[in-house]
Amino acid sequence: MRKNAFPIYQLIIVLAGIGIPLFIALRTSFLFPPSHEYVIYFALALISSYLGIVIGGAMISFEIAIYYFFLLMFGPITASLTAILVELVIWFYRAFFTIKVKDRKYFFNQVRLGFYNAGVYGFLYLIVGVIYLSLLRNIGEWIAMIVGILILIFLNEIFFSIYTVLSGNEYFRYLKREGLKTDLIEIGVYPFGISMYFLYDSNGFIHTVPFIIGILLLSILGKVMSNYQEKLIKSLKDISRLNKISRNLSSILQLNTLMDTVLKEIYNILKPKVCSICIKSVYDKKEYSHTYDGEVVKKQRPDKIKARRGNTIIPLESGNRELGFIEITTDRKFGEDEIAIVQNIAEQASVSLSNAMMYMISIRDPLTNLYTRRHFESRLKEEVSRADRTNQCFSLVMFDVDQLKNVNDNFGHKIGDEVLKNFAKTIKNYSRPFDVSARWGGDEFILILPKASEEQARDIGNRIAKKFSGELKINKNTKIKFSCSYAVAEYESRSRMGEDEIFYKVDQRLIEAKKKTN
Repeated sequence: MRKNAFPIYQLIIVLAGIGIPLFIALRTSFLFPPSHEYVIYFALALISSYLGIVIGGAMISFEIAIYYFFLLMFGPITASLTAILVELVIWFYRAFFTIKVKDRKYFFNQVRLGFYNAGVYGFLYLIVGVIYLSLLRNIGEWIAMIVGILILIFLNEIFFSIYTVLSGNEYFRYLKREGLKTDLIEIGVYPFGISMYFLYDSNGFIHTVPFIIGILLLSILGKVMSNYQEKLIKSLKDISRLNKISRNLSSILQLNTLMDTVLKEIYNILKPKVCSICIKSVYDKKEYSHTYDGEVVKKQRPDKIKARRGNTIIPLESGNRELGFIEITTDRKFGEDEIAIVQNIAEQASVSLSNAMMYMISIRDPLTNLYTRRHFESRLKEEVSRADRTNQCFSLVMFDVDQLKNVNDNFGHKIGDEVLKNFAKTIKNYSRPFDVSARWGGDEFILILPKASEEQARDIGNRIAKKFSGELKINKNTKIKFSCSYAVAEYESRSRMGEDEIFYKVDQRLIEAKKKTN
């Protein structure tokens, strides 16, 4: 119901607030200042409206003093039509000025707001003008002026309160952050209109010039202070945001996750068409490239990103080493503040990417690219904790490459290394994607199989052993045969074994299996 009522309310305000003053103006005669004076007052109202001041979340501008001066001096129709025209000009100007950097939806929203504000002000000054003239005849000029100000502020608050509620925003939050502050400030601005009225009424246009200059100076000074306040608040928000992003990036050690996070953070700030990251890992010398369009992160071939090259390229460097680059594709020109923030993110990303690569080097066996023994021990401890917490099981499979010492002694360590790499490749190809595979040391390897029973682990171990068994051709006349032995052990949460006990169990079973093989 609220959703349907909101556009109807806006339409009523626009039609009544603009239509009624125009209808009356066309059907009746009304007071109007000389054209040269009106042009100056109208220009002052435009400038004051354009130089809107934000004070503690409340926005205020001095054109309302001009409107009230017109209401007192020339009547409600002149005040109402001037307010309508000023609001439409200002909001249309804002809409057209921002169309290059904003989308079409934002443009039409600004136009809609322009008509709504014009309707509100047109309606306000027409109604309050009629009330003022009635009070003027009955209770005197000064009281009528003061009551007129209070009614203006009250009715304006009613209009925008209804707007806030129907648009789905929190009313009391609006009242606390903006409404009450704006009302108090307007109480101090409207008396400028009263002063201009008395000066104009007694001495003519020329005596209002000091007020015109004063309003201009106050508007300019207020705008400068408001801009400074906005920049200061924005800087504090940017610093807070960068600190949060920095903490987030520094906590990520997985390379793919880190790249995705960098892209999403940059996209959230710049809102480009697409942004990409391309790096060359010092860990495995491979190039990795991801792109993000605001919906999904996709892996892409590095040569495609390099060939495309977007509008903005930001290098990723760590010390004197080039890690890669971030590419941003967009139709608009970025502001200096936006580029500065992204460059800060890129600097932090470079440090985090370098750390992630060093981390990968530290946890990976350089020969087989499987995890190291130390990392395996850490993961085993985590798996024991997870199994106890979730009341689930997991299994270990431990392998030993048969007769590797004989291969090294007879054909050299280079051939032995080829056998080990071949076995590591077999483990990766025939274990599950989420299994943890590690080189325990020498010719021994081990697998953590989450949520796998001993029987399931035996099937996986058997499959790997069968796929690995075979021959390796060394030269025309020489081939070597290789195979492996394995053992399995299951961890059950009810057993309350620690990581040392479950490892000792599978290690002892492997020793027994080797004895049978030999």
